[in-house]
Amino acid sequence: MIFSPCPKPEPRPKRAKRPVPKVNPVRAAKRYERDYGEKGDWIRLQPCCCTGKRTGERESGYLVLIVAAHFPSRGSGGRAKDLVPLADHWHVWGHRHGEKKLAARFGVDFKSLAAHYEAHWQRVASRRLRPHKDTA
Repeated sequence: MIFSPCPKPEPRPKRAKRPVPKVNPVRAAKRYERDYGEKGDWIRLQPCCCTGKRTGERESGYLVLIVAAHFPSRGSGGRAKDLVPLADHWHVWGHRHGEKKLAARFGVDFKSLAAHYEAHWQRVASRRLRPHKDTA
């Protein structure tokens, strides 16, 4: 018995792929609010907790930009209550060399400092939410 070749079926056209968004915007907004919120904006207005410099000033050749740094880091469970103001170049240095080395370099206990800023933020936030006696 001899088999004769049969033609291959026509390939089906591939289904067009729908592009997947890199970030879910709703989830990203919730995560930002949880990790920073209004306190993050307020923290960025404070001077650096290590050097005392503010955004726009110069330090050792660097133009200072204050960021809201988490201690402990977000990967270790840090939330908005764990924020401290830190110059961006020291924040990067801390990520490269470690939180303990950054704390030793400046002699700062970042976790207690974060608790101090949280208590101060609570006082600031309660004043903002309380109606003024002239408007009530």
